[in-house]
Amino acid sequence: MRAFTSALKSLRHKPAVAILCHFFWGIWAAGGIARYNCDVNRLPKEGIVKSLKFILLAALVAAPLAATAREGSYFYAGVGIGDGKLKIENIDDAGTNFDENDWTWKIFGGWNFNKYFGFEVAWVDLSEYTQTLDLSDGEGGTIPTDVRIAADGIETYLTATLPFEMFQVYAKGGYFWYDAEATFSDAFGSVRGSDSDGTWAWAFGVGFVLMDKIPINLEYEIFDIEDVDDAEVIWLTAAWRF
Repeated sequence: MRAFTSALKSLRHKPAVAILCHFFWGIWAAGGIARYNCDVNRLPKEGIVKSLKFILLAALVAAPLAATAREGSYFYAGVGIGDGKLKIENIDDAGTNFDENDWTWKIFGGWNFNKYFGFEVAWVDLSEYTQTLDLSDGEGGTIPTDVRIAADGIETYLTATLPFEMFQVYAKGGYFWYDAEATFSDAFGSVRGSDSDGTWAWAFGVGFVLMDKIPINLEYEIFDIEDVDDAEVIWLTAAWRF
């Protein structure tokens, strides 16, 4: 993300400026690569190494838990809608901040090995963040510029749940594979930039369970994206336990 942000700031002396869109690039195995027409050689090596480390860690943790799976083990699938927030300070090296909220959505599924631990995969669409800013033209003036940022991708999580009678509290941590693209548009035209990478993320939430089958949760999720000051979502989710 640093390389993309640096390239973005390097455009500040041009009359037309463009920034980040299509945030979260994920891999649905080979199908994900085909969907985005991605060349495997393009994928950032650092992100691949981090991804493999997380997958190995998840496998090491999941194996003994799966081996001891007993009462309380179940699969689940669900959907969520959320209020997403994206904040990038000093976006033009002249003190201008991008700070916007928008609706987001996701679909997810997972397996609880027992009542307490599980594994989850989700497709997240962070929608589009659009804001009009007076960005520096590099010569002491400013130019009104429409900044649009969109995002989607895959997240994988290890989950920990503390169940009660009809209620539950939980926490989860994992990794995101994302694709980001942004557009700056002004009276002179538009400029675009894009980036693909991965980052750590975590979340915690509370909820209640209807008929022992339908968990409804309120969740707070944070993405640790380099050079982005705040990237977070407050989710309302519902799922079905199989």
